[in-house]
Amino acid sequence: MVLKKPGSQTCLALCVMAQFLVIPNAQAQMQRSGVGATFGVARPPSDDLSSRQHRGPTGAICLRLSAASRALPNNDRLFNHWIYAENTCSDRIRVQVCYYGTRSCIEMDLGGRERKEAILGTLPSTKDFRYEYSERF
Repeated sequence: MVLKKPGSQTCLALCVMAQFLVIPNAQAQMQRSGVGATFGVARPPSDDLSSRQHRGPTGAICLRLSAASRALPNNDRLFNHWIYAENTCSDRIRVQVCYYGTRSCIEMDLGGRERKEAILGTLPSTKDFRYEYSERF
């Protein structure tokens, strides 16, 4: 007969259940659809499981976003931060793109099968940046 400490099975059960619970945090409350970054900086974690995204008939995600920075022609220390968006579905999609963790945002409205680019911001000596976006329904 093997003797066990009282409560060890209870602790094990609680630890296993805690792994499957989703505890909402401040970022999840924002309903963030996704995050991204330029190639020179690490991509922020995407831990929001509750976000809604536009999907096509096959279940593929409709909105594709990427980012890049370009120096101004007359000043190589001043960078425009560009956001490139592509809607691969036929529905119109409105999206809000922000610098990661801030309220500095722009709105983009993409028609069906449309591509757009917009400047998120212009900053001195900041080539790489992170962004987050949320689709509007």
